[in-house]
Amino acid sequence: MTAESGNREALLVIDMQKKFYRGTGKRLMDQALPVINSAVAAARARGTPVIWIKHTNKSWGLVEGRPEFELVDQLSPQPSEPVVVKTKGNGFAGTNLDAVLKERGVGRFFVCGYAAEACVHSTYKGGLKMKYGVCKIQNGTASSSGLLLRLFRRIGLQTELKNGEWPCANW
Repeated sequence: MTAESGNREALLVIDMQKKFYRGTGKRLMDQALPVINSAVAAARARGTPVIWIKHTNKSWGLVEGRPEFELVDQLSPQPSEPVVVKTKGNGFAGTNLDAVLKERGVGRFFVCGYAAEACVHSTYKGGLKMKYGVCKIQNGTASSSGLLLRLFRRIGLQTELKNGEWPCANW
């Protein structure tokens, strides 16, 4: 955590978009969605910022305004919760994510979402590089590959939600 970034925590929900909600991705998203929704509810209950991150890529059909770009129906961002749109795996690369976190006094954040081994992991590493405290929500990630998801869940600092309570990380 950097001194300039603050001491609040945040929850980042990454790329839980309709485009990826099919096949193995759908099955693994369905497994992660109750955990993600519990994390969102716990964050909101304690006034912790929830930040939604979406991927845009014209060649994939991920274009703002198209149904595939939208979050899956099981997730409901509040109007006051920021949405960061990215073009690369790392949610910090070429976006205002760092500014959004700093505006809210965030120095540590939890990550969850889709694709565990790609965008979630890239944002996790990007946060570490920028000196944030970063922790993954165990079982709150999904992938298009069960094998890659199992491998991802073995690396880095992670914590689990217990009884829908806000997680605690050993920062």
